[in-house]
Amino acid sequence: MATVPTGPTSAQLAALHHVRTRGAAGHDDALGRIEAALGGAVDVGALIALIRAHARVTLNFHPDRFVAGGRREPVAVGRAIEGA
Repeated sequence: MATVPTGPTSAQLAALHHVRTRGAAGHDDALGRIEAALGGAVDVGALIALIRAHARVTLNFHPDRFVAGGRREPVAVGRAIEGA
């Protein structure tokens, strides 16, 4: 039986680090643009609460891509082998 990874891969951790770094670097600029678009100071907490309450999230799955770790099989095949 194949071993199923229990945590994020190094590539996933690197991607999260990249997104967090870019987000932090652009935070003040983004807040300024939001304030300009809304015509004044913004209660960030209230704005985040609205986003959490009303935002929609998409999950993008690409079964034709190859699995990580050097195995040359599509993600769909890897998931089937793992029993998912």
